[in-house]
Amino acid sequence: MSLDLLAAGLTSLHEIAGDGNEHAETCRLNLHMNRIKDLDGLCQFRNLEELILSGNCIKQVRPSDFKGVRRCLRVLDLSCNELKGLEGLQGLCALQELRLAYNHIECLEGQMNFWGQRSALKSLDLRCNRIAKLAQLLFLGGSTKLEEVAFQERSMGDGGNPICEEVMYRGTHQCAM
Repeated sequence: MSLDLLAAGLTSLHEIAGDGNEHAETCRLNLHMNRIKDLDGLCQFRNLEELILSGNCIKQVRPSDFKGVRRCLRVLDLSCNELKGLEGLQGLCALQELRLAYNHIECLEGQMNFWGQRSALKSLDLRCNRIAKLAQLLFLGGSTKLEEVAFQERSMGDGGNPICEEVMYRGTHQCAM
């Protein structure tokens, strides 16, 4: 079951709460372009495989936010929010695709949550953030299943991170991906 509430003016996940079991079978939740600030109330979606929260007002996520969906969530879209890092995403062992474009991310240290064979992460979208130091790319090294990482728009124009302007970025980018 899919639930799409795009630009519905929602400020909280509690606003779509039902009787406690009403949304238990929802597999895809699209809340694009609302005014949601946190993920409190996500636990009511116990079978959630895809969560789209792009275009909201989320500044941070906490590990407890994902308590009920850690083993089933495969796609998480937090693009166009106000995130500064990847902290709070630990325990999402089934996550295969993470979209974080158009945030304020400077540090990739939280990517260590997806290191090792237990992580299923294959795709990471980090376009249009504030990643400025090539050393941040080291945090991608332990993500053994990672196949695709985006740091800039394909057009090679605007839409990148400051590291995309570094002289050594091009060679690093082609080798690392």
